[in-house]
Amino acid sequence: MRHLTAELPGTGGRLKATPEDFRVDEVPLWEPSGEGGHLLIRIRKRGMTTLEAVAQVARALELPEREVGYAGIKDARAVATQWLSLPLGRAERLAALRHPWLSIEERARHSHRLRPGDLAGNRFTIVLRGVDAEALPRAQAILAVLTRRGVPNWFGAQRFGAKGDSDRIGRAFVRGDLGDALQWFLGRPSPRENDPRVRAARQAFDDGDPARAAALFPPRLRLEAGVARAFAEQRDPLRAWLKVPRRLRLLFLSAWQSRLFNRCLEARFEALDRLLDGDVVVRHETDKAYPVLDPAQDQPRADRFELSPAGPLFGPGLMRTRGAAAALEEALFAAEGQALDHGKQPFRDLHLRGERRAYRFPLRGATVAEGASADASPEPAITLSFELPRGCYATSVVAEVTKSTASGEEEAGEPANAAEDDSATAETGAPDAG
Repeated sequence: MRHLTAELPGTGGRLKATPEDFRVDEVPLWEPSGEGGHLLIRIRKRGMTTLEAVAQVARALELPEREVGYAGIKDARAVATQWLSLPLGRAERLAALRHPWLSIEERARHSHRLRPGDLAGNRFTIVLRGVDAEALPRAQAILAVLTRRGVPNWFGAQRFGAKGDSDRIGRAFVRGDLGDALQWFLGRPSPRENDPRVRAARQAFDDGDPARAAALFPPRLRLEAGVARAFAEQRDPLRAWLKVPRRLRLLFLSAWQSRLFNRCLEARFEALDRLLDGDVVVRHETDKAYPVLDPAQDQPRADRFELSPAGPLFGPGLMRTRGAAAALEEALFAAEGQALDHGKQPFRDLHLRGERRAYRFPLRGATVAEGASADASPEPAITLSFELPRGCYATSVVAEVTKSTASGEEEAGEPANAAEDDSATAETGAPDAG
């Protein structure tokens, strides 16, 4: 990951020494109406994925997981608050929810359920520990540049799962090779996974013994075990994949879109805030995309951060660039054998759509303070606070501040299905953007 502030020295330091060092609070798109047939609950989760929290709530209410709505997916190794929606008729069963890492902070009625994308953004409070002696002024200088120019809108490492290969699964989906996708999901051991049981299970799958793989996966990877068991019984990749929740299959498709977007961003990096001939831009106030007719005329608006050039998330309906901007995108996609308007994949319940994503995002309300308010540790630390629009990664900001390429990496040992972020552009009839 390249740094927009490469000329400024970083602070160093460690991210996520504990979940309390990474606090994220969802900013709702609207306030609950106080009436209607749905119940909104604001949950607080610690050290667990959003999908795990959804599963816990669904289990307590004796509901299918699909009946629990959410607006965005939050980091696993963090303390996070976010809203979920439930059918009002099950509200009385919330008392059955008992979990040491999950609590209900607030509840209110509303007229409709939450859907992915129903949030304005997220507020972050992040502690960096073991920073350099000059960390405070260095962080202040970096945040000043990012506030003025924006933050590179990378899809972070957590987008690509614990093994960093979720995009390969999505690519196999798009190419119709479900066997290869299953190999990436259940096999191919990774040194990033610390648990020897996981590596042994993956090796068993690679050796052609899915039944043994199913027996070896630890309890926390019960989904992988179930998929391996289904494949062992029928040797049908499609039937095995249908054991995987639709939400997760969506994330795999979106990971492949995300990888290609990152490659386009890399190609545009030196001129992140400059408009090219034929560009499509996103207006930040409305999050709407439109083509630029005269780059010279619109460049002052980009300088004022009213709009930004936008890269492709492939799929049907993608607004196409022209001229120099199109030449860049088409060359990158041709190298991967991927069409910009491709929408085919093997699942009837999933659909792809093309979208534009800004190459940078605004950093709002950024401050930095010395120390960590939560404890009295003598270790040098700083605390960053800022707000980001939905779909943007706090780890992109942290990487700029620390100058560490590892700042945004998912912790080793997380389940392969714990790809946690706030963006997805695959859909099931409604956007699944966080």
